[in-house]
Amino acid sequence: MNKGLLFLAHRMPYPPNKGDKIRSFHLLRHLAKDYPVYLGCLVDDPADWQYAGELDTLCAGVKAVALNPLVGRIKGFGSIARGRPLSLDYFWNRQLSAWVDSLVRDSKVCVALAFSSPMARYLEHHDGIGRVMDFVDVDSDKWRQYADEAQRPLSWIYRREHGTLERYERKIAGLFDASVVVTEAEAQLLRSLAPAASDRIHAVANGVDYAYFDPGIAFDDPFQPNTKSLVFTGAMDYRANVDAVAWFAGEVFPAVRESEPRAEFWIVGSNPTESVQRLAGVEGIYVTGRVPDVRPFLSHASAVVAPLRVARGVQNKVLEALAMERPVICTPEAAEGLADGAPLRVTEHPAEMSRMLLQVLRAGNAASCRDNVGRNYVRQNYEWSVNLSRMTALIHKASDLAASGAVGNHTGEAA
Repeated sequence: MNKGLLFLAHRMPYPPNKGDKIRSFHLLRHLAKDYPVYLGCLVDDPADWQYAGELDTLCAGVKAVALNPLVGRIKGFGSIARGRPLSLDYFWNRQLSAWVDSLVRDSKVCVALAFSSPMARYLEHHDGIGRVMDFVDVDSDKWRQYADEAQRPLSWIYRREHGTLERYERKIAGLFDASVVVTEAEAQLLRSLAPAASDRIHAVANGVDYAYFDPGIAFDDPFQPNTKSLVFTGAMDYRANVDAVAWFAGEVFPAVRESEPRAEFWIVGSNPTESVQRLAGVEGIYVTGRVPDVRPFLSHASAVVAPLRVARGVQNKVLEALAMERPVICTPEAAEGLADGAPLRVTEHPAEMSRMLLQVLRAGNAASCRDNVGRNYVRQNYEWSVNLSRMTALIHKASDLAASGAVGNHTGEAA
């Protein structure tokens, strides 16, 4: 193809070590097979700069711009006066916007993919190219869930973000040639918010690199001998993950530890907040911070827990644990987005979750608890190449519309 694809992401899509970056990386790599890709992204973690060279090998051009969280928050609160979602100004960068404008002006790209709703702002006025929106999840509903759990004044801020972001999601779904979310349930929700665009809203599932998450690979055991380790993986500065481990540590783990003194709870993930770090002061709880590879922790875990109480879409942490043939105990929220037949133990009740975990821990060591049901489930439902072929078709269609001059005919509701 003569012209390229513009890929805009709110975080550098490498390394693929957290939920949204796993999806954006695999999507980027998949689309690079068909298009010269121009990647524009923000870098919210200084540790990610060391990986910038990895993206140069995939892309025709890369524009990565540092995101200063303090400046982002200041800009975000300016959104209150403007009636916009906080996240739109938080992720806005004039330098990146000028780069996008120059690519379109110089006709280097014929189609663009915005990954996460704030990145759509960079494309709103570019109606001469094909535009596809990967919302991933309907984030406005996540803020509604946060508001329901929070106290004032945070509940007011979260509820405002829910309302303003919902209006913006409706607007973008109306303007763009296609909008994508991770699950059909999310697609149905987005269609209810933007009924005029319902025929342009699609579900494209996540995947798992099951050759990478292979239980047959021998990993050194990161745990002490004669312990039984319960593992949670995820970015530990993400609000939903912080809430999950706090709830589990306070409501579930004490009963497990009382009945099985060898039980340990391992929180494995980057950038733990102060509240998460304080959990390491509780006997039997360990907080690792960033690790080079989560697979040793999964491979030797007695069980993996996903006690999320706020969740959208598909949880990669659950799929990876299943691919590694680990027993997974989770809340309904963590299981909600998965295809039918997921071999999980699911409950929202602390006492029931404790009982399920003790059942698993008493069944034997990690090696003896393995079976291939979870891995087979992942292979049947979450193959990256199969799922992302649907995204490729949507990109091609938007590109063809641009070539024929048929883009820009949609209308969106003002945010």
